[in-house]
Amino acid sequence: MNFQNGAEIDDQFRWRQVSDGAWERDIDEAEGFYATFCRKPDDPNAASFPVTCHTSFSVPLSEAGGSYEATSESITDALRTAWLALCHGSPTLASWIQYDPEARAWKKMYASLDGSADSPTVSAWLSQTFRQISPGTDDEWFNTSPPVFKLATLFVVASPSDQNGLVHRKVYLRCPHDLVDGIGILYLTHRLFELANESYQGGTLNTTWKGHEVAYLSPPLNTAIGLHDQPTDVQRQAFNDLMSKNAALQSEKPLLGLTLSDNSGGPDRIQRVSFSLSKILTAELVKKSKLHGITITHLVSAALILALRDLQSFPAGTQGVRYCNQSIVNLRGLCLPSQDPLAIGNYHMIAAQSMAIDLSPSSHDTAEQLEEEIISVAKQFREYYAAVRPASKPADPDLLSFIPMTWDLFTPKPTKQPPAPSQVASVAISSLGNISSIVKPEYGAFSLSTAWVAGETLGTGISTFIQTFAGELGFSTIFNLAFHQQEPIEALQELVLKKLTETSQ
Repeated sequence: MNFQNGAEIDDQFRWRQVSDGAWERDIDEAEGFYATFCRKPDDPNAASFPVTCHTSFSVPLSEAGGSYEATSESITDALRTAWLALCHGSPTLASWIQYDPEARAWKKMYASLDGSADSPTVSAWLSQTFRQISPGTDDEWFNTSPPVFKLATLFVVASPSDQNGLVHRKVYLRCPHDLVDGIGILYLTHRLFELANESYQGGTLNTTWKGHEVAYLSPPLNTAIGLHDQPTDVQRQAFNDLMSKNAALQSEKPLLGLTLSDNSGGPDRIQRVSFSLSKILTAELVKKSKLHGITITHLVSAALILALRDLQSFPAGTQGVRYCNQSIVNLRGLCLPSQDPLAIGNYHMIAAQSMAIDLSPSSHDTAEQLEEEIISVAKQFREYYAAVRPASKPADPDLLSFIPMTWDLFTPKPTKQPPAPSQVASVAISSLGNISSIVKPEYGAFSLSTAWVAGETLGTGISTFIQTFAGELGFSTIFNLAFHQQEPIEALQELVLKKLTETSQ
């Protein structure tokens, strides 16, 4: 998709050539938010706070001459060629954000990969971004704090031998979060497997640049949704009023979260723990959700905060407790017609209106009461999401005006002292929905058995991810060992699973 010839582009967001083969543009508020956590001004080669899409797949031995070695080599070649072709079609994949000390501002950078697949420039990019690593389980690899480079990187985990006539591989597409969001990385993964299967079946992929790829570099969020005007004084006042309301919501009642572990000060390492439900149990929960006019995301979210409530202690006489957080809202449906799903960016917003889900401080006794409560809480989630998600095109201009102001509000300022960490960690909820609608279980010879997306968490916070793949619900929790032991996190997950299992009956 040629983005430069599409919708109106503000001058600061138009890619400018700064030297032979090098381009840059300014970043918008969403990119600035993520760059604060991903990048270091004094080290352009470092990146952190990634978003990861994992897939496990298998290919039959018979597809490549019958031997493990032949099939394994063909899979690797197909993935490497597909990775290069993916970047050819979406060159933003090879871009990064870097601090410009002269301008005292962050810039989006791109260095041309002009040339054929075996050119020195392209070969160097491939050696840096296509990595083969030793075998390991999903969470073992994720939890070893794998390296994150300044560029999006594809990690391929090989199996030591074939199993039942199948060669297994695990793939982790890992990108700095200032490059792409969870939905975007799913679209990239989908396209990667389309291209890999085409290459594996003998097709010829386009992997040679002609020097015109700058026209295909993706725009920032503001351009993609057609947001050009500065907020009016009336809109700024409305935003400030809403922020005051949000602050009041967070001070009226005790807030739900997870208490930090007693041994805070452990290794500064991000961990992931997860569970998945069978197709049968997932189908029962979907059926129960539809019966009550909610979705399985609402139901799982309700089970999570009820589990948090059950694990938390409150002062005697507490009348009610509240779960507060800011929701991430996908805006790809609002992107202008010139944008396509393979546009690479953070095309979402932080909802300006805070989530406030109220419940009693103690759990109920009977199965009927437990189900009534979880359904009631799930409906609160439904109502909140309906209120903050744009309903249609064109979107409410006041809502659009809030987007850059909200990103800016939540971006840490270097001149401000960070607040002291709370002893009760906030727990964020992210839902990717049915990711099988983007990443398919089958791509010709490639059969995918698992797929999930996970970001990271900041400081003491905990991030949870809800998604369904191939009819199975997956729930994962991301946390930092510096603040949380694994046992309390696993206890939380077991309680969420228990509540979901009871609800399905």
